[in-house]
Amino acid sequence: MNNWHGLCLELSSVTKLTFYPIGRADSYLIEVGHKLILCDYANMGGEKACDLAKSIKEDMGWPKRKNIDVVAITHLDNDHVKGASDFFWFEAFSSYQSDERVKIDELWVPAAVITETALDETDAKLIRAEARHRLRAGNGIKVFSAPDMLDAWFALEKIDPADRRHCIVNAGGPIDTFDLERDGVSFFPHSPFAQRENGNLVDRNADSLVQQATFRVGGKDFYLLMTADVTHTELDRIVEVTEDHENDSKLDWHILKVPHHCSYKALADDKGSPKTTPTPQVTRLLNHGKSGSIMVITSGPVPSGLSEEGAMPPHPEALACYEEWKTKLNGRIVVTMSNPNDSAPLRTIIDIDAFGPKLRTNYSSSGAAVITATVSPRHG
Repeated sequence: MNNWHGLCLELSSVTKLTFYPIGRADSYLIEVGHKLILCDYANMGGEKACDLAKSIKEDMGWPKRKNIDVVAITHLDNDHVKGASDFFWFEAFSSYQSDERVKIDELWVPAAVITETALDETDAKLIRAEARHRLRAGNGIKVFSAPDMLDAWFALEKIDPADRRHCIVNAGGPIDTFDLERDGVSFFPHSPFAQRENGNLVDRNADSLVQQATFRVGGKDFYLLMTADVTHTELDRIVEVTEDHENDSKLDWHILKVPHHCSYKALADDKGSPKTTPTPQVTRLLNHGKSGSIMVITSGPVPSGLSEEGAMPPHPEALACYEEWKTKLNGRIVVTMSNPNDSAPLRTIIDIDAFGPKLRTNYSSSGAAVITATVSPRHG
């Protein structure tokens, strides 16, 4: 009876991903039991985009709950941080502290957030200042980097790097914030391998945070691949390094946050026509998708036809590639600004239970979700 009761509790616990319709930008909330992990924050505005601040507060249970366990900022581009200065409580500045601001228990950033100097945007500057403040204090932060990449910054700050090693997470190393057995979720960092600079310039996309999240539900493990805005160059290296370490399972995915808003550059250098052909390494990564997988494209509606030279993503040529894998995996593709349709996009919500991830497709008047694991005949 006790074992059955424990199993029922496990099966009934909440494991949910919510991707917000905010245009060509990233922000999604991971909910596992009572734990909340927010990946990026970009309140882009626009006629059809959601009010991100309002939506996240609704989903976290505001005002009863005013904190998020982890906020992971993959990189400092505007489409990943816009509006953060209006939303979060910043420990570094009393002027950014009020009862209406959301508190961050732990901030996750790549090393480039600490070291970058060429910043113009207020939101990016504030996140950098907050990350530096927490790293100086030695708590409430994880910085993803090779351990010695921050030594120069520590020297300027007159901090012994050994005193901050508990704040540094190297690619391929463990993140002690979450334990799979205890919390039902764990994270494996793939990137950044190291921070790269050329003068004052940092390649934010190349140095952005890429992880695999593992969810344990009903005694089974399911995987989310969180790819930020990396190009195929970084994905190629991730695949090669992971395979070299015979750690191939860390490339598995049931849910893929499609890289860089469905840019062909996340697949190959050549856009192709009518379809991008991925590099051999990215092909192997796509082959790690599980049957019934869900691919989420965080962008506006994907144009039909072929994209013009120099067009911003989403690229229809890249979509054609992902469509091929959707068919192979008997899976599904969801575009955040086309779900459920182009004219009135809603949150994209994926529930994970003991049978795997399922996309919510409808809401009853009582608010209960209707979910489905069937394959969609179209990408929207």
